[in-house]
Amino acid sequence: MKLVIVVILSVAFSLSASAQFNQQQMNYRLKVEKYNKMKTTGIALTAVGVVAIIVGISNLNDATYTTTYTSTGGTQQTSSDPKAVTGALLTLGGFAFMGTGIPLTIVGSIASTKYRRKLEATSVHFNITPQQQGIGLSYRF
Repeated sequence: MKLVIVVILSVAFSLSASAQFNQQQMNYRLKVEKYNKMKTTGIALTAVGVVAIIVGISNLNDATYTTTYTSTGGTQQTSSDPKAVTGALLTLGGFAFMGTGIPLTIVGSIASTKYRRKLEATSVHFNITPQQQGIGLSYRF
């Protein structure tokens, strides 16, 4: 009778532990997926930013400028070429994209690695062999 109660309790405990473990694993998997998306978004923003900066500087370089001399002896360069305005906007936008993309990449990479390690660190195993019967829960630090 006692053996039957112990077996029923151990089975109930193992099912409860397994359900909690599966829920925790699912949470870790969702977080890994979320932070991987954050990392890839950051990489894409950084790449777009670099391209925008290169194109913007190229447009600024190709624009035509007129030099005017001021009455105080200084010079002033102005441009009515649309390439200059486009180049300036692309360069500023590129720096904004890079400023957003680099932190997203770093945070996404670090958090993804952290939760991937937690996901790999937990495991539930059942020993059903006659020599080693039992249930085990392993957690690596």
